[in-house]
Amino acid sequence: PWSVGSAGIARWSEDDVWYNAVVDSVDQASGDIQVTFTDYGNTAIVKSDNIVSTAQDIPTDQIHMVDECVEMSATKSSPSDAAQNQVVQKNETEVTISKNSSDAKTRSPSCCPHTVGETVVARWSEDKVWYNAVIDSIDDASSQAHVTFIDYGNSATVSVNKIVATANDIPADELEMVDECVQLPICLPLTSAPLASIKEEDPVLPLG
Repeated sequence: PWSVGSAGIARWSEDDVWYNAVVDSVDQASGDIQVTFTDYGNTAIVKSDNIVSTAQDIPTDQIHMVDECVEMSATKSSPSDAAQNQVVQKNETEVTISKNSSDAKTRSPSCCPHTVGETVVARWSEDKVWYNAVIDSIDDASSQAHVTFIDYGNSATVSVNKIVATANDIPADELEMVDECVQLPICLPLTSAPLASIKEEDPVLPLG
């Protein structure tokens, strides 16, 4: 059974390609699993039969549909080394034309675009709220980072896909879960609860 934070390889239904992923949530009733594709940052809902622990568990008839960032085991059975090279070349083409994120064309296989010491905005898993933070360390293997929430002093380990450079990068559907200390862009709707808090501190913001 999958649990929140588990790393695996999931097949994206949009292009049927297998990508590195981490489990965000599990719906026990339906068996659906929400994952974040760690090399690209987007999320999706996948069925339990479309997520595996390692590349060795991917069905053999779908090996040609594996993203280039997925580490293929050297011991994996294949007809020949030439065939394996063909798989990699095919994947390089597919990730360029099929992934809907423009980052897919330019981002390197490195999972984390952030650096140690960088000031960011991170989402704490305990309350799902975004806080100002500084990155203490990064574990590329698990796609997680250790951060300190600078306005409160506590530390936590968060998934790198729950870290953004600025408040502008916070998903629109999560703007109501932003700490009052985070400086939100002034162009956001005034109905946003976090922005209302900022208005009280900075009365020069436009009111309409």
